[in-house]
Amino acid sequence: MKTNSTPFYKILFIMGWVSLAFFLPLSVAVYWENKSLESIYKNLSLPGNKEFGVLVENTKLNKLGRTVNVYTYMVPDEQGKKHEVTEEVDQTTNRRMRVGDTVQVRTLVWNSFGKTKILGRIVGNTAPPPGFGFMQDFLLFGILFSFGLVLVSLYFRTFKAEVE
Repeated sequence: MKTNSTPFYKILFIMGWVSLAFFLPLSVAVYWENKSLESIYKNLSLPGNKEFGVLVENTKLNKLGRTVNVYTYMVPDEQGKKHEVTEEVDQTTNRRMRVGDTVQVRTLVWNSFGKTKILGRIVGNTAPPPGFGFMQDFLLFGILFSFGLVLVSLYFRTFKAEVE
């Protein structure tokens, strides 16, 4: 007697293509955003216009066994509105800064998905800019998972469906 249920391989096949349709466009969008951020931070490290920011917070974090100093400072935009920027600083920059000090920063206005953000970099800071690869790696895993589902469904269709 034949049942009226959907075969397992068809369910896997549909799930694989739906998840691929979700992860692929999102991965492309994140890739282009990361490229844009990398070029902005590269430009912020070059000589250019400087503004003044006021340090409002110093936080020490333990990152992979080493102590990292993270400073938060306030910088104005074109209209004079204050924005908060957080940045990791190197040891030599950390030694010359205290909360409440005024520091020279380079800032750039960045529009991301319709939202305006201020990105900044303290002049003389040699700490590496933040990495943006985690989300790309996560989405790449999602794409590989989607292809895995499609391949497993094709395997079940080819070999297991004949047995039933």
